[in-house]
Amino acid sequence: MRKFICLCLLLQAAILSALITEDSASANALSGVTLLSSSVADHQLSPLIGVSGFSLSYSRPFNMGNLGVYSLNSAFPAGFLDLNLGASYLDEGDYLWQDLRLGAAVGYGLLDLGVNGHLLYERFSTRQSYHSLAADLALRLGDDDYAAEFRWLHPGLQDAQLHITLASQVTGDIGAATSYVYLPQGKDMLRTATRCEIGENFLLLTSWQSAPSRFGAGIGVIWGRGELTYAVRSHPQLSLTHCLDIAFGW
Repeated sequence: MRKFICLCLLLQAAILSALITEDSASANALSGVTLLSSSVADHQLSPLIGVSGFSLSYSRPFNMGNLGVYSLNSAFPAGFLDLNLGASYLDEGDYLWQDLRLGAAVGYGLLDLGVNGHLLYERFSTRQSYHSLAADLALRLGDDDYAAEFRWLHPGLQDAQLHITLASQVTGDIGAATSYVYLPQGKDMLRTATRCEIGENFLLLTSWQSAPSRFGAGIGVIWGRGELTYAVRSHPQLSLTHCLDIAFGW
């Protein structure tokens, strides 16, 4: 029963709908507030991350030993566009889920626009399987000191989310952001996150969300173009979610 409950909470969507999951260490540490993210792994949630590179992520939701989500992401410039592509994979035995995605972003002055496309596949223990398509739309306005972001994830689907985020650089090393997340088919929530750079080699990420109340925290170690990030995220009834990102920028 606990295993079934964990799966339901992880997916947070009905059968035959697309699925929005936060699988990277950065996304869990920041509670999905991608406006503060500099991780290639978070292109899964936003085409506007603005960094190029390669990442491999592993997430163990609610510390279930036999339940893991693997993600691969890459981003690179192509002319005036910033392109990203990636894949996520979960195979629990009774349930298999895959997310293949491709996205693009373009910027002009203080304005950035982007879109992601998702091809999702689900297979159940009954051998029934389904394909579905989803998209993410994003708009950001701002500079390094102040920014506002609008993200519409999976518009028109049952699990659609609308994120409205404001962020500021509090000091040279500390950034903070707050998001209002509107869920047409669920309970709206607030999310707040901070990002603190400690010298040139360490990064501290913290966050909180309401409905349900969850806390996230992570630490990143940076060496040259490489970055290793570990994060945990709480749940009011279940064990901690553990996540790990390995990334390399170019």
